[in-house]
Amino acid sequence: MKAARANEQGIAVMGGHELVNALRLAGVALWHVAEARAGEATDISRTVRGWISGGKVGLILIEEELVPFAADVIASARARKSVLPVILEVPAREVSMDAAAAYYKALSREYLGLDVVLEAEESPDGEHVSNPT
Repeated sequence: MKAARANEQGIAVMGGHELVNALRLAGVALWHVAEARAGEATDISRTVRGWISGGKVGLILIEEELVPFAADVIASARARKSVLPVILEVPAREVSMDAAAAYYKALSREYLGLDVVLEAEESPDGEHVSNPT
């Protein structure tokens, strides 16, 4: 099977209804709704494996609670040292700002070789928003 060129590769997302539906509205065509339950482990692993081996996905977004169910597949893909697909673990909605900042800092250092600093600032309506700098 011939691999698609990088500009022809799509984005795939796996997670809860909220994340998946938001990204579907943004145009992501490959998606899988899953919950972090033992009964879904085989389905989660099989779906991620299919996205990786299909050659048509350049970016896989997966909620971090689901990563343990596909850890062997993800580790195998990362061990190949192939540039694509990039697999990003999306932090849970309930994650603290400090944990999210540490995660993205480590991720950007690994993939980009530089640090990204996330700072929370208060918006005019009193909510906290994150701003990458």
